[in-house]
Amino acid sequence: MSQIHYVVPNGLLIRDTPADKRMFVEQQKIKKHFPQFGLYRNPEVGLHARGVLQTTARNLYPIRIVLPPDYPHSIPSIFPLGWDSSCPHVYVRGNLCIMRPEQWRPFYSVAFVIARGALWLNKFDVYKSTGRWPGNEQSH
Repeated sequence: MSQIHYVVPNGLLIRDTPADKRMFVEQQKIKKHFPQFGLYRNPEVGLHARGVLQTTARNLYPIRIVLPPDYPHSIPSIFPLGWDSSCPHVYVRGNLCIMRPEQWRPFYSVAFVIARGALWLNKFDVYKSTGRWPGNEQSH
């Protein structure tokens, strides 16, 4: 299988930031690139981001991004909020497949995850209208 490489704008990466400052930097990147999102913590979900993305087809999709306890060392999960994400690129738990877990790197940010979610949603709109997923696909 060929390896997929991502070109990520530096503004969506977090490098050389002490662990105790990571969430502050995450919040700043979210505020700058996706001001409609916020970071939240609650006992049921834990640390998560939520907001709404609009696709080029002008569809609105509310999503929640759940950060794992060992974040940033494991990939966050994106879940749809109140809409049906049925398609070939959703994991069994219902989270969107934006990349395989082994492709995740600790210097990616929540803002990067939101951007990948936006790409996924635009492909999802195409899939809903044509029945075909556009672009590269990877096995899950």
